Amino acid sequence: MIGVLFLAGFVFSGTITVNQPNGQSQWKAGNSYVIHWTAANCTDTNYVINIFKDSITQANFKMQLTCSNVTSKSWKIPYGYQGTHYIRVKTSDNQCVGDSAAFEILKSGVSIAQVNPDVLKVKKKITFKPKPGMFKPVVKGILPVPLGALQAGTKSFVKGEKFGTQKGKIFLLGNFPGGKVELINVKWESSGKANGVIPFSANGQPNQVVSVQLVTSYNAKSDPFGSPQFKGMEEKVLTSDMVAVNHCGDDGNCNRCNNVSSCDDQFVAGCSGNYTICGYHINNWGTIGDDKGHDTYTINLQNGWTFKSINFLEWKKTSGDEVLTSPSPGLPVGGSNWTFTINWKVSPNDEVRYSIQIIVEGPLGTHYK
Repeated sequence: MIGVLFLAGFVFSGTITVNQPNGQSQWKAGNSYVIHWTAANCTDTNYVINIFKDSITQANFKMQLTCSNVTSKSWKIPYGYQGTHYIRVKTSDNQCVGDSAAFEILKSGVSIAQVNPDVLKVKKKITFKPKPGMFKPVVKGILPVPLGALQAGTKSFVKGEKFGTQKGKIFLLGNFPGGKVELINVKWESSGKANGVIPFSANGQPNQVVSVQLVTSYNAKSDPFGSPQFKGMEEKVLTSDMVAVNHCGDDGNCNRCNNVSSCDDQFVAGCSGNYTICGYHINNWGTIGDDKGHDTYTINLQNGWTFKSINFLEWKKTSGDEVLTSPSPGLPVGGSNWTFTINWKVSPNDEVRYSIQIIVEGPLGTHYK
């Protein structure tokens, strides 16, 4: 729908004077004429030309023309136009406006009675061939609500032109099964505005840059637009309650593996920080001998969550005689199950400590257990 802006109460920075047509003009329907105007102190050179019949009111609006960087526009008057008309020329920023005097449009001088009947006979079938791109929709913007990355369950607003008035479809194009995700609960606000909701089935798809494509009800497809960020995965620090302690070495005087402990913790500094696994072993035997053993843990993730990375918050040996080996086997990045062992040895009056943080990744909005 073409919008016609009627302005009242505004002070314009410039002026437009419509020279043709003027009050003496008599133009004939079916012929072409040049609308001409002069503009003074107008910074915008994009012009909108509105045609009215009888008076300049919205109810009497007939049609609209546009042009840029010129002050004239050729207009072929449609057959059927007749009577008193007016022309309003304004800049697209609405800072300059000018109206023509009333002028007359005369009806075409050709009537059906004057046409040779043979001319009206159909000689051949006429096929309409639209110009390439005539009906192709154009996407010019996408706005996720709430603002940020596109996510499942959120609404996305798409704007542009040539969407048509009947509901079509909206897709996200990217590294998805089949190469795309179709939005649901789609609404067509106008021929240039539409919106839809990203389905929850998109959760678990990779975080990635995507593009938007709109398909009209008559199956015309827009070019892919934009490079918004899609978020289908999230990262979390794995909590210690997800870790099963299979074995906690007990050769030391004090042995701790997460919540399994043989220590009098009120006399021992505990683990600090946002850890997943905390362990320490203390040898208080004086010169009697070394303490040694191993700690074994198991982690099983669920709901599509996988291991992503590992951080050693604390890895402490109080002397050069202690042994503390890295988890074996190592973190299975991309896997969901991990059983591993940490070997240790503590000389008399020494200790070993470790604190490990494990980062996991999974579908947005779900939990790993």
